[in-house]
Amino acid sequence: MISSAVDVESGVYTSFDWDNLKQDEYVTAVLASASFPFAFPMTELRGRYYMDGGTTWNTNIISAIDKCKQLGYKEEEIVLDIMQLDPMSIEPWHPTSNQTNTWNYYMRAQGLKSNYQSLNDLAEFIHANPKLNYRYLVIPSKSLMADWQMLYPNPTLNAAVIEQGKEDAQAALAMGEGGSFKKFLANFPWAKI
Repeated sequence: MISSAVDVESGVYTSFDWDNLKQDEYVTAVLASASFPFAFPMTELRGRYYMDGGTTWNTNIISAIDKCKQLGYKEEEIVLDIMQLDPMSIEPWHPTSNQTNTWNYYMRAQGLKSNYQSLNDLAEFIHANPKLNYRYLVIPSKSLMADWQMLYPNPTLNAAVIEQGKEDAQAALAMGEGGSFKKFLANFPWAKI
């Protein structure tokens, strides 16, 4: 298990795993990794306060790869399957006259920036690590849930998200090993594997 969080005071991105945690700290490290600002309080661990690692770096693949290398695996032996949470496309925005205010405009810009940054981070990682064995990439085919909806459990919505996840995973499997990564990289012609 590798869990990542950000030190609230210093802004340092920190990875926790079985080797640098005591057994009684495992749950706290996971809570720190899930301490999403506004929704959940920061988590104290070893006298430091942490928030969700995704606040600074959404898809932390490097810590997992580094751990595999520490265990003695060569890059070519490392198999990578990724489940991305951001869809490849942004839902169209057709604001009504009461939605054209500065706040809604700002929130749209933030959504666009977040989506493209997350996908670009993944493409940059692939480009920088071409020797890894990229097997399956599951990316949502559509957005089913607004970020704020994650804070309010809804069995009907959750069931729809799970079903969509199953469909998207089946689509990735149907493309064969490496197929979903190649399809993804078609959107980033500068990134190669």
